[in-house]
Amino acid sequence: NITYRLWLDQYSSEKLMKIRYELLNKAAWNDWIIHADSDELHDYGVKSVVKYLGHAESEGVNEIKGTLVDRVSASGELTPISPYGDIFQQYPLKCQVIKNLVGSRDVKAMAYKAYWRTDRGNHQVLRAVRTVGYLSGSPGPGMESGRGVVDAEDLYSISPYARNPKAYLYFCQHNDIEEDGTLKLKLPPGVTCYQDAEKVPKGLLNRKSKSAIVYHFKWHEGVINSVKDRLKYYKGNETGQPRYDWYKDSEKLFGGVIQKGKLDVKSLSCKR
Repeated sequence: NITYRLWLDQYSSEKLMKIRYELLNKAAWNDWIIHADSDELHDYGVKSVVKYLGHAESEGVNEIKGTLVDRVSASGELTPISPYGDIFQQYPLKCQVIKNLVGSRDVKAMAYKAYWRTDRGNHQVLRAVRTVGYLSGSPGPGMESGRGVVDAEDLYSISPYARNPKAYLYFCQHNDIEEDGTLKLKLPPGVTCYQDAEKVPKGLLNRKSKSAIVYHFKWHEGVINSVKDRLKYYKGNETGQPRYDWYKDSEKLFGGVIQKGKLDVKSLSCKR
């Protein structure tokens, strides 16, 4: 009884995000979602993830944040993965490739309650106050959406935030407000954006997290063709314009790692 989607198409993180949102709507409101990419292994520090999440929930926790640890071969070379032997021994170095080389965030959402959704890269659970602006589609043809995609589809309407908007806490931080006191953000109708934590009514859904480790096995021989393909697709469409602005991350990887076939382990804070 496992719901799945067979997706045979050009990879795009934007397309994947929509498929993920559609599939997650099959989950019950209070379920836990464990979100592991195919190149990730989660380390919760215990043998039973079920017991770990049960204990976290008893503490009021509703999301588990992971610190991303890139696993790299001893030489830094992008070696093929062997089906034999311990993968941790094949990639013994613990590095910070994503953070130091690309400048991207080294955190991932490992698990979260089904009433949450994450951003496109699954780096964080979305604050309710951001959801309308980030998840809504482009306001018109040829225009960018709040997540930086031209002609983006609307994902807000298929999110739990749209189904039950008044269940969430909308907390406005200083940078969410203009100097004249008006909001920079678009909110669902009928909700209040709180600025004083002491005045927030009880019972509204708010993020509370604890941390664990995500081991990231990206840096092997297979990443070479993956990055080349992604860069080609992201960087150009039929009009010659970039499809997605984040092609620049793939471009950094292509110039810094893929062409060399090796990571500089001395500059990437690597350790055993």
